[in-house]
Amino acid sequence: MAPKVPRLDLDTLFCPPAAITLVSGPQGSGKTVLCLRALDAARATGLRVGGVLSPGRYDSSGQRIGIDLLDPISGERWPLAERIHPAPAAGRKWRFDPATLTRGADLLAAVRDCDLLLVDEIGPIELLEGGGWIGALDVLRAGSYWRALVVVRPHLLDVLVERLAPLPLHTLTLP
Repeated sequence: MAPKVPRLDLDTLFCPPAAITLVSGPQGSGKTVLCLRALDAARATGLRVGGVLSPGRYDSSGQRIGIDLLDPISGERWPLAERIHPAPAAGRKWRFDPATLTRGADLLAAVRDCDLLLVDEIGPIELLEGGGWIGALDVLRAGSYWRALVVVRPHLLDVLVERLAPLPLHTLTLP
């Protein structure tokens, strides 16, 4: 079932003391839903957006069965990951499509002077393996955006903060 996100004042979200807001919280807390809401709000006010989003794909019973790559500019979607069945006891529970990972990296590399940069998410592939959308770190450091929302898992938050130092960051933790 798609997560429910607490109502948040997007004006407050877009006006923290830092240009980069790290959005963290447990699985199902609504991190991606928050980014989608921010995208809708940005579009409604004419802001230029860029980056990557990773909305879930759900079956009829509400179980997440896949993850897509969503281009926030064009609205195009591509299958990014499929759940591995049966789920392994340890390790990755998702099988990622290498071509879609490359497409997402290309979308990030193409970011130029946007108002809102969305990066959903910087996770284990990036921070622990140096793959996936690791280029997002360079895009964030380049600063060619007004505000950025970056999704990160709670157990990787400190790693990302360290990797982005000394950039000023604001953290929003969803329950």
